[in-house]
Amino acid sequence: MPRRRARSKEAKEAKRKHLLQAALHLFTNNGFQGTTIEMITDHAGESTGTFYLYFESKVDIYRSLTREAYDLLNTMMQEAVSWPGMNRLARISAAVHTYYRFYREHPGYYKVMNLLHIGQPDFITDSLRVDELNNNAVELLTYLSNIIQEGIDEGELAPVNAWETTNALWGMLDGIFLIEIRNNLDIAGVPLDVLIKQALDVLIEGLVRRNT
Repeated sequence: MPRRRARSKEAKEAKRKHLLQAALHLFTNNGFQGTTIEMITDHAGESTGTFYLYFESKVDIYRSLTREAYDLLNTMMQEAVSWPGMNRLARISAAVHTYYRFYREHPGYYKVMNLLHIGQPDFITDSLRVDELNNNAVELLTYLSNIIQEGIDEGELAPVNAWETTNALWGMLDGIFLIEIRNNLDIAGVPLDVLIKQALDVLIEGLVRRNT
């Protein structure tokens, strides 16, 4: 039977989500270069014409997935650090464990957000969307930086540079995740959750304000 074009708003959104999920699966398993629009439409059971009703290109659907990844992580982060009575150190710890949970529970989104587009020339020329998604990353990092800065201002945390500390923390976590992605945990001889705990302990040690 011929494929029918979606008519209702709900049906259109369902088709768009179906294409996004197909793309996420294929990008995760085949990489960006190893995935074509035809593969995405075949996996989703849609026509190429339908794809272009919702997305301009392969880069466009990849960027849409990146935006979804940031939205998901932001939602998870805000839920984790908003419990009543949490001090700043507890909120920072919750943020770290949330990023770890995001990496564990949503590996496809993690790879799309951080890895699969690296070195791809198609993304360099797409400056408008690069700026937009860079802003998504800055928004996420600013959220954590503000928690650290509030702790500094209120005397709970040591007087560090909040923005630099946030970026060092995020870089440290991504580096730890990369050890597993490269299958180097056996060489390290340390489980991933232990490495995360060690990283968090080092961070907390540096942030605790000491009375002199």
